[in-house]
Amino acid sequence: MKIYLAGKISDSNTLLFLDNIKTGISYSAYLIKNGNDVYCSFLDYQFRFFANLTKEDFQRNSMSFLEGWADEIWVLPDWENSEGTKKEIARANELKIPVRYL
Repeated sequence: MKIYLAGKISDSNTLLFLDNIKTGISYSAYLIKNGNDVYCSFLDYQFRFFANLTKEDFQRNSMSFLEGWADEIWVLPDWENSEGTKKEIARANELKIPVRYL
C-alpha cells in the first residue's frame, strides 16, 4: 500500500520539533519494514541543506504526493495542533482518499 504519513512537524520548542521528526521517521521505517511504500515528509528538512526552500515549497511538494500517489493518508497523534496536517486531511477527504488516525 502507498501511505502518505501525516503529522505535526513544526513546534516553537526545538526539542519537540526534533521529537516530531523522530516520531515520523520511526513510524515510516516501521511501515516500510512491513511492506508498505511511504511518503515521509518528516525527512524533508534535509532539502534545506541544499536549497533555500520555503514552507510553501515543502507543502506544495508534499501535497503533490497526496494528490497523485497515495492510496491512504495515515495521521499521527497530536495532528490537531498542525495547520498543515489539517489541510492534508481536508484535501484527502476532497479526493476521497481514506484517512486513518493512529
